[in-house]
Amino acid sequence: ARPPAGRPPREARAPAEPGRSAARTRILLRRQEEIQVKKIYFAGSIRGGQEDRELYAGLIRWLRERAEVLTEFIGDSTLEETEAKTMTDVDIYRRDMALLQAADAIVAECSTPSLGVGYELGRAEALGLPVYILYRPKAARRLSAMVAGNGGFRLLPYHSREEAETVLGQILEELER
Repeated sequence: ARPPAGRPPREARAPAEPGRSAARTRILLRRQEEIQVKKIYFAGSIRGGQEDRELYAGLIRWLRERAEVLTEFIGDSTLEETEAKTMTDVDIYRRDMALLQAADAIVAECSTPSLGVGYELGRAEALGLPVYILYRPKAARRLSAMVAGNGGFRLLPYHSREEAETVLGQILEELER
């Protein structure tokens, strides 16, 4: 027997999970398809921010469990060495700009000043992406006025990695709205 018009054959339908009807399982699968995983471009200082590499890696790991992180390599301790051997500056620029264009938002850890991150923030703004700035406030090192003074950027101070993870959770909730 053929299924009614517009309905997939039984073998193409979602199997029911134990304790859950097939109809309920199909509804849940449909909702999962409607909820798109957000693509996050994570930015952080590379050539000038070696002391934060471990922090970047931890924040990226946390984000990766909840979103797609397009720039996971930022947390790689061998990134600069690997890129120097395998990529030109033009290759890096093209890769990063393509990833930025594919992103739903940019999350930048800006505690360590970086010309590259500043450029990425400007490009993200030009693309109309939501821009989230994570930073550890320090009296001796303030955020650039070009970042702190931009009313379109969300400035999100934190003092510990745990607090940064809480802020990341708030960002993801905001992006889902």
